Amino acid sequence: MYKHLVGVCFILFIQATNVVATEINEQGKEFIKIEIDYHNETTGLIWAYRCLSCTPERFLFDSQTIVQENNEKFGVSRLKAINEKAATVIWVPNTSKVLRVLPMELD
Repeated sequence: MYKHLVGVCFILFIQATNVVATEINEQGKEFIKIEIDYHNETTGLIWAYRCLSCTPERFLFDSQTIVQENNEKFGVSRLKAINEKAATVIWVPNTSKVLRVLPMELD
């Protein structure tokens, strides 16, 4: 019984660790303007500006990148609609791979 209980606790620990790792394994930042540069229909670059005179940060998007507006999810073709607008960019830490882009309204 003791070995079975230890096994169950170990499995629960691994599952909880995976959930925490998934939630932490992304980094995001708000940008005052993003510029979209398509390589083809599903891949390209996002040039993201923290301020209008700042040097842009470069990110890569692909077909797995999601554009999220008002809790709705769209593909990368939606990036055309938010070109040169403010957005939050979320990427994989220590890489330039974009996971999600969330357009922002500036007043």
